[in-house]
Amino acid sequence: MNFVALKMLTEDRAKYLGLIFAIAFASFLLENQSSIFAGVVLRTASQIMDVTDADIWVMDPNTQYVDEIRALTENDLYRVRGVAGVQWAVRLFKGLPRAKAPDGKFRVVILMGLDDATLVGAPERMVLGSAADLSQPDERELAAARARVGVATADLFPRFSLTGTLGVAATETDAGKVFTGASRFSSIGPQMVWPIFAGGRIRANIRVQEAGQEAALARYEQTVLGALEETENALVAYGEEHARQQRLVEAVDASQVALTLSRELYVRGLVDFLTVLDNQRSLYTAQDQRVQSEQTLIVSLIAIYKALGGGWEAMEMQP
Repeated sequence: MNFVALKMLTEDRAKYLGLIFAIAFASFLLENQSSIFAGVVLRTASQIMDVTDADIWVMDPNTQYVDEIRALTENDLYRVRGVAGVQWAVRLFKGLPRAKAPDGKFRVVILMGLDDATLVGAPERMVLGSAADLSQPDERELAAARARVGVATADLFPRFSLTGTLGVAATETDAGKVFTGASRFSSIGPQMVWPIFAGGRIRANIRVQEAGQEAALARYEQTVLGALEETENALVAYGEEHARQQRLVEAVDASQVALTLSRELYVRGLVDFLTVLDNQRSLYTAQDQRVQSEQTLIVSLIAIYKALGGGWEAMEMQP
């Protein structure tokens, strides 16, 4: 039966070729749709996978499609932060602006916003610079803002310049004398430019530049204060954990002595074995807490190193 159907199909060459083309085209569509679906999933997941610090993502229930990013409002953000067990919560900022590429063409890029305080969402690897550079105060921005104020203020005063010309000239009849002293000419004179009738525009520009300078100064001070706060918090956390570790070391020693005494008392028949087990459990608990404190102390030391910017090494003082 199959042989008869195949024979009937191959006898009509147009029908046979049409069927082969339809199967090939259907396979192409299935593969293409799968690639599109996989691309959408990867594009959506990459924005979440790049942020490794977050354990839970909160989405607006009114979101209709993937590229629609709505940052949480202040009230919703505080509600999320108020949930028990939540250590921190920040909003996700995303945009699709057009940017000019190095080749001069404009392309649509994904612009991701970072939280100023925590820098949550920063990529692990960056093409230029590092995420730690974002928390450093930019003195160049403040200096540039001050320079723009000076440039805008200079427009209130006249500008003097000294211009001059030097060349040769000759007519058609005296073309042979073009390089002689008689064909040379020169002129020199001062020039003054003073935009007297643009005083309002100039003063408005000065106020704009002064406002930009104040904003740059505020950002600089905020960054410096944030760095000082981070350093102070790291130092305080390290000091408190170091003191806690010393107390835990004393607790381990005391638990060890208590366990030794309870064993001697048990051998003499003065206490039961349950007392020995309780002292042994207390010793294991104190040792576990001491190990956890050592780990926390190392993390606190790393936090101090990061807060101070790194790049320093311990050196022995020469006598």
